[in-house]
Amino acid sequence: MVKRCFIALLGVIAMVGNLNAQKLWTSAEASTNIVGGLNGFAQVEFRTHDGLSSAERWAGTIGLEYSVCKYLKVTAGYMYMHQQTETSHSADAVVPSYWLPKHRGLVALTGSYGWNGFTFSLRERYQDTYNGRKSVPRYEADGITRMADKVVDAKHKHTLRSRLEVKYKIASSGFSPYVSCELHNYLTEGMELEETRWTFGTSYSINKKNSVELYYRFIDETSKEDAHIIGLGYKIKI
Repeated sequence: MVKRCFIALLGVIAMVGNLNAQKLWTSAEASTNIVGGLNGFAQVEFRTHDGLSSAERWAGTIGLEYSVCKYLKVTAGYMYMHQQTETSHSADAVVPSYWLPKHRGLVALTGSYGWNGFTFSLRERYQDTYNGRKSVPRYEADGITRMADKVVDAKHKHTLRSRLEVKYKIASSGFSPYVSCELHNYLTEGMELEETRWTFGTSYSINKKNSVELYYRFIDETSKEDAHIIGLGYKIKI
């Protein structure tokens, strides 16, 4: 049964791999216990644009996680992102791709409950993402004649992310398949729904300290094209 579930997941991901909108998200995370229920963690990420065409984002996160009780934990962290836009075209101008540094602070509350191998969890995460003011090159439609630079204004973006997840630990195996739905509400625009993320995948415990993760994610975006994500992750407990 375990092998069949894993092969089915790989099959779906392989089919999604033929989509032009495919992106790849990868991550590696290390965590350690500091004292009692307090843990520290550090994570690095790499993401690509559609069709694996180019790098979209490099990011690094550090944070703390505290278990208030068996059913509730609190997380706080800081993320630095170096994000690349794709080249944009309009009727009279071309703006080549450029890198934009961003800073993000986040806090989250996660409640969870286990039952017969299942774990049901609900996470509410608030984040504030900031980028400074930047001037970037801009050209006329021919892509050669230089125009006045485009000015990217400094901006704070406040977002509430609500995620419901169901995970099942398969007995006598390291596999824990899961499904989740996450809503991103843009607080700066009065709780406007920005995107919905549907994810299914599995984590696999290699041993007590090391685990890997494989997932497929569909992002339904309100103002941009939908995205199909293949995700790979690695975690280690030190």
